[in-house]
Amino acid sequence: MEFLQSGIFQKEIILFLVLLFFAFFCSFLGKFLFSSLFPKWAKKTDFHYDDIFVASFSPYIAFLLFLPLFNFALYFSPFDLPFRNVIEDVFWSIFVFFIIRGINRFVFQILEQWSSNNVLPATGLMYHFIRFSLYLICGIFILQIFGISVAPLLTALGIGGLAISLALKDTLADFFSGVYLLISRKIKVGDFIKLDSGESGKVQDITWRHTLLKEFSNNVIVLPNSKISTSALRNYDKQNSSLFVSAKLGVSYDSDLEKVKRVTEELVVQMKNEMEELDDFTPTMRFFEFGDSSINFKVFLKIKERKYKFKVLDEFIRRLHLRYQEEAIEIPFPIRTLIHKNEKM
Repeated sequence: MEFLQSGIFQKEIILFLVLLFFAFFCSFLGKFLFSSLFPKWAKKTDFHYDDIFVASFSPYIAFLLFLPLFNFALYFSPFDLPFRNVIEDVFWSIFVFFIIRGINRFVFQILEQWSSNNVLPATGLMYHFIRFSLYLICGIFILQIFGISVAPLLTALGIGGLAISLALKDTLADFFSGVYLLISRKIKVGDFIKLDSGESGKVQDITWRHTLLKEFSNNVIVLPNSKISTSALRNYDKQNSSLFVSAKLGVSYDSDLEKVKRVTEELVVQMKNEMEELDDFTPTMRFFEFGDSSINFKVFLKIKERKYKFKVLDEFIRRLHLRYQEEAIEIPFPIRTLIHKNEKM
């Protein structure tokens, strides 16, 4: 009888070791396929999401294959392991965690692809919201694995949520304002905006509480989302990022205005053909004022993006100054006549 029991015990050990070896083999095989073969096959297809799926789950595939197979092998273990149920629950919890990690990477890479195609904005608020939602789901699953009921916890959170919402009133207002900005597409990352309060800059990111604006001086302005959502603002990139900028100039009263107009517009056409920062437009020049010492006019230049404003104006003024010298067109100095009244002693 002891010999028979010993033989059965040996068979159980062999079966357990075979299953354990099979778990290791499948994990190494899955790692090899996801790191070597599957990426090559995915690149040959026109469907882009298979590439993202393979890249997202490749770091975790060995664990995702090993953990359930190891749990399966434990059912056939001949050893009386203490806390076997706890060990199994821990392994299943780790399995769920790696699943959520893979989904997190998959969703983030899809979001980056969609944002590059202007389908969905990729901001800090969006990333944090997705990450929080996925890990909340992960926590609920892990609690269920350990047999902990979620209903009482949700009830407690509901009761305490009112007090928390009152304490974090401003924070929640900024959060929902950020969600509104994303949904309404009032602004997006990369837009140049100017608020009615005077702050202006390029939108760098929209986080769960703040919007980051980068000025021309490379300084970053941090503004609450609630202020952005309630402010009247000017979005220079909402429809078209190109815009007109004007240069105010003046020539002498003795100048031939038709010649001034012709020379100036010729220079604008030349710059438009040579500078990629300028958009396609018809050269426009308008005289508008008899000044104290000059006839003043404005020249309008259409630039592709606001960031090119100072570069284009600098190039235009230097070229125009040189051209006016060649054409003998005078740009007068301001003249002021002073009359001194002699008082009798």
